[in-house]
Amino acid sequence: MHRLFQTDIEGLFVAGELATGAHGASARPGTLTSYTLCSAEEAAIRAAKLSCKLDPVPLPPTLVEAERARLERAAAGGHTALTTSAIAEQAAELRALMWEHVGPRRDTARLAAANQRLAAIEARSAASTASPSDLPALLRLRRLVRAGRAVAASAAARPRR
Repeated sequence: MHRLFQTDIEGLFVAGELATGAHGASARPGTLTSYTLCSAEEAAIRAAKLSCKLDPVPLPPTLVEAERARLERAAAGGHTALTTSAIAEQAAELRALMWEHVGPRRDTARLAAANQRLAAIEARSAASTASPSDLPALLRLRRLVRAGRAVAASAAARPRR
C-alpha cells in the first residue's frame, strides 16, 4: 500500500487498521481511534479528488429500465415521488437513527427500536419513486438503509459483556 492510502488497485483506498497493519491483539483498544478517523478522512479526500478526474460511470441500462418500469407502476398506484431534498431528509433521519440507537450507547431496547424504524424507512424508500435526475440519490438511500439494517442486526447478534 502506498503512503497516501492508495492500494495497487486504482481507486481503492484504505484507512485505519487496514492502512497500518496494527489490529487485533497488536493494538490496544481505543488507541487507533483518532488515527482511524484521520486516515479515513484523508483517504476519502483522496478518493473524492480521484473521482473528480474520472469520467462519470453511467447507471447500467438494466437498472435504469427496471426503475423506469417501477416508476410507471408506481405512478399508476399513486406512490410518492421524492425530490433530492426529501431523499436527503430521509438520509439525515437514517444517520441520526444510527447514531442514537446503534451507536456507542446502544442497548437491546435501542436496537429493537432501530430495527423497527429502519424497516419503516426501508418501506418508505421502496415505495417511493424519483425522477431520472434524482434516481441516484434514491438508490444511495436504499443502499444506506440496507447497510444500516446489516449493522443493527450485527450489533444485536453480538454478545454483550
